Amino acid sequence: MDIHRQLNDVRQRVIDSGVLFKELHQKRFGSILSTPVVVEPIPLLQLVIPSTFHSQLQTYRLSPRSHELLSKALDDTINAYNQQFDVSWRKLAESAISPRLQTVLPNVIKQFQIGLQSHFENQGLPSILEKVKLFAETYPPPPPPPRQSSIPAYEA
Repeated sequence: MDIHRQLNDVRQRVIDSGVLFKELHQKRFGSILSTPVVVEPIPLLQLVIPSTFHSQLQTYRLSPRSHELLSKALDDTINAYNQQFDVSWRKLAESAISPRLQTVLPNVIKQFQIGLQSHFENQGLPSILEKVKLFAETYPPPPPPPRQSSIPAYEA
């Protein structure tokens, strides 16, 4: 029990010291004004899949199941880019404390969006397209069924 009383005494002294130091600081330097960093909401990254990608996909004649898997892979890739963008711009906005940096922040974020779109078109989509090409070569679609003629073979 004696230890609890001593710990409470130490705790109270720490609290009193904190109050005393805060008062001394305010007398000497003025009040402490901590302005929280306001992070303006930035819209999500809107990645655009170019029409050339879609036209290249049509040459591979994929099955509906393959289209579903491709759509999921594209969604996962886009989500990864969106998460990277979200994390990066938040860190950037938090580190831009000075007013001068805050004025150029929208331009920097816009350039970052453009850079991610370019990376997506030049690195992300070609990687997916290579996998689709490899899949199409490994598992070609079955040939179309033979045409049924209206004249039976024995009558022809």
